[in-house]
Amino acid sequence: MGCVFVCLCSHWLIGTLVSYGDMPLEIAYGIYSLMVLSLALYYGFFCFFISYAKQKWGTSYYMTAPALMVFLEWIRGYNPVGFPWNNLGYSLYNQTVLIQIADITSVYGLTYWIILTNCALYEIFFEKIHQKYNYNPLIAVLCFFLLFMGYGVYRTNEKTQFKPVTIAVLQGNIGIDKKWDPEFRDRIIDIYKDLTEAAADPDVDLIVWPEASLPVKLKNNYKLQNAIFDLAHETRKYLLIGSVDYDPKTGNSYNAAFLISPERKITNTYYKMRLVPFGEYVPWSRIFFFIDKITDAYGDFYPGTNPAVMSIDNKFRASIFICYETVFPALLRKFAANGAQVLINITNDAWFGLTDAPYQHFSFLTFRAIENRVPIARSANTGISGFIDSSGHILEMTEIATKTLAKKTLFLDNRISFYCKYGDIFVYCCVGLLLYYYIRFKYHSRKSKSIN
Repeated sequence: MGCVFVCLCSHWLIGTLVSYGDMPLEIAYGIYSLMVLSLALYYGFFCFFISYAKQKWGTSYYMTAPALMVFLEWIRGYNPVGFPWNNLGYSLYNQTVLIQIADITSVYGLTYWIILTNCALYEIFFEKIHQKYNYNPLIAVLCFFLLFMGYGVYRTNEKTQFKPVTIAVLQGNIGIDKKWDPEFRDRIIDIYKDLTEAAADPDVDLIVWPEASLPVKLKNNYKLQNAIFDLAHETRKYLLIGSVDYDPKTGNSYNAAFLISPERKITNTYYKMRLVPFGEYVPWSRIFFFIDKITDAYGDFYPGTNPAVMSIDNKFRASIFICYETVFPALLRKFAANGAQVLINITNDAWFGLTDAPYQHFSFLTFRAIENRVPIARSANTGISGFIDSSGHILEMTEIATKTLAKKTLFLDNRISFYCKYGDIFVYCCVGLLLYYYIRFKYHSRKSKSIN
């Protein structure tokens, strides 16, 4: 069942590896199968453990299953190939009131409730205790639901917004087949120049280009660099631009974002910290040494180490996260904890084609906004671009596979969330709950042995 679940959530990866990763079909299926099997192991262990705990510890499923699933989803985010894309809580992304609890528990609190609900239904319909239904898990589900909804109503009705900022996001819709074509390079620059000029209204504070929107290294191409500087100066706007950067001292390449001021300066730089395995680097390269022999489509990037916070014309502070970093709540928490008032996501989802993936990718942002109580702006090469407020409301979504731009006034939020201050306390509580059941089992085992 674990394999089926993973395949249903990530079936689009095969097409991505073949069409955009330039891999032979057989190799793509091989890598995809390894990924599916490795992720299915989490669900296999989940089923084994809760059955073992029920038999040995005497615990019902609803006691251990929710806490264990939370722990497994959390630990998967720290595995280099863990791919924490399909956490169960994300399925509730459009239930805005219910998911406000994420500013305490992160997405894991919703995962806990989903598993608890399923365990309650199982207890009611498939198990009886002394010929009577066990309604305890159902009562627990209803209590959690009322708690989450009550908290959500309170949070969504708070009057905490202040200081508007206006951001424009660009969507050039450059296909992967043209993005790195030298003959199409000037056309790409013209597309983004035209979009920038169209977005440069007087009230706009920042104009955002997508991930790797420049087809060359910005710092290594002085002609292009001067053209971008001129554009920022002429429009009198701050530009945030995705590009590749190269450090000649170390020989390292980075997936980067540059903040360019109207004064013709690069005022800040962010290097992507969580890279895509087999896309931007090869994990465990000694094992997967053959990858570079079958395709040259993957990047050879190094991760950044600084969760930068950038000042935008002394009006507000923003942090940038790039593409896949969307699925790491602990990483984005660092940005907010360092003082970011707005989070900006730049991405190139052209790799996914016309599949479910761009919609899945965008939906995760509702949780990142709620967790940190910050609004989010997103610029995606082929879509979906858009805006989300600090309560997780989707304010605007662009159409996929279209050239467009979007502008929105976002309101900064003066709330500091529990999750932003204290991190994954809820996960630690779940681990503590599992330890409690284990210690209780050991205590009763020793007690029964001493009596005998």
